[in-house]
Amino acid sequence: MSVDLIRDAVTTSEPWLAQCHFVRAADTNDAGTKDSEGPLQDGDTSQTEDRFDLPGDRDDHCKGLVAVLTSDRAGFEQALEKFLADQPLRLLWCEDIMPATRWMMRYPKDKSALDLARMVHDYRPVEIGPLATAEDGPGEHADAIWVELKEDITPLDDQFGAWPPKTVPDELVEYLFGDIEKTGKTGLATYAVIDASKMTHLVENLATSGLEYRCLFTGEAGENLGEVAPYLVKLEKDARFTRDLLSKGDHPWQHWDREAAAFIRSSAGFDDIWRHLRKFTKIRDSNDKWFFLRFWDRMFVYYLHEHPKGPFPEGFFREIEVLIAPHKEGAARIVGKTGSEATASEPFFPTFSAFVAGNKRTGFIDRVKAFFNAKYENSPDDDVLTQQYRYARELGMTSELAVLKTMEAQFVLHRAGQKAEKLDPAEIQNFEDMSDVHRADALLTLATKMVGD
Repeated sequence: MSVDLIRDAVTTSEPWLAQCHFVRAADTNDAGTKDSEGPLQDGDTSQTEDRFDLPGDRDDHCKGLVAVLTSDRAGFEQALEKFLADQPLRLLWCEDIMPATRWMMRYPKDKSALDLARMVHDYRPVEIGPLATAEDGPGEHADAIWVELKEDITPLDDQFGAWPPKTVPDELVEYLFGDIEKTGKTGLATYAVIDASKMTHLVENLATSGLEYRCLFTGEAGENLGEVAPYLVKLEKDARFTRDLLSKGDHPWQHWDREAAAFIRSSAGFDDIWRHLRKFTKIRDSNDKWFFLRFWDRMFVYYLHEHPKGPFPEGFFREIEVLIAPHKEGAARIVGKTGSEATASEPFFPTFSAFVAGNKRTGFIDRVKAFFNAKYENSPDDDVLTQQYRYARELGMTSELAVLKTMEAQFVLHRAGQKAEKLDPAEIQNFEDMSDVHRADALLTLATKMVGD
């Protein structure tokens, strides 16, 4: 397991908000509805149903603001679905799911949203605001991009005996070199942005490919970071280099599993798309500090899939019609602009960095779970692993190795039926003066001693 810094925060529950769309079925109960005779009686638990009452005797499509006490997007939808189990509503979709703090940044005049967020707590984790009838469709703010997940892609193999050999998997021919109907355009050029750090001898291979290419870094950055820099390449369908990018195997020229490239369809010429993409290799955060943005990485495209309304780096799609990121698992995420501008007003960087941190945290916890299963032949439930992770971060552990060992120390106690709270750093001499890895080693030694292993 690599020892990389985990640049994220401890996850805690907080109010999240979203604009949610429902179908409200016509009432069939006799009590507590608009058709009942007389007021509700004391102790009647159906008082929530007339809150969701709408005119008409048919299924009604309605929408309203919803507040949920949760720690992430998935938890929002899970808690809402559970809450609706005994309500006369069925969830259709949710728009703009985000923490209440970010919602208020986007809609600072929406005081009712703030009031709704203040209503949720541990004993009432879901609160639905007033509902209004809604037109069928995606909602009042159109998506700025369309998204697809193309699965069951068969990468190219050695193709021994095949003539002529294919250069593109059948499932990707239309997306990479055909006319994509959703764009409404024909004759789009195909470009690849390739990560030199993921392909050995990339520059040498490009030099003999016969294709037009250029590094997206220039000047000192291009000189110092050339071996790990992104390169823009104009692809031709029948080129050997194109085939190598999309081939899977053990040969050094087969690059599918490296996930080294993202593909772009654009009507712009090479020089224009090169100048455009260079604008987004670095972005500023809210403190005016520069950061590299790896927009050619699958994580960025995954973010776009989860945020079809944005926020995006301003102007990112101006010269880009479609962005395609193949996955080594035999799939590809595809996004394309719709012609609608993103409506989100909050800055891109904090939203994207929080998304990346959350996914890194989830991936790390998954790896810890696999480690426990391999070493101990079992592992705790995900909620226990999350608590162990939080405790490690609260102790100031920053490296993955230190977090792993601190979680393992807690797991050793967990297996023995003891609570993690008994793992007291005060029992370790000079604990605060140690590096985080040495502190984690000391905690693991202490836990092992406590259970007598």
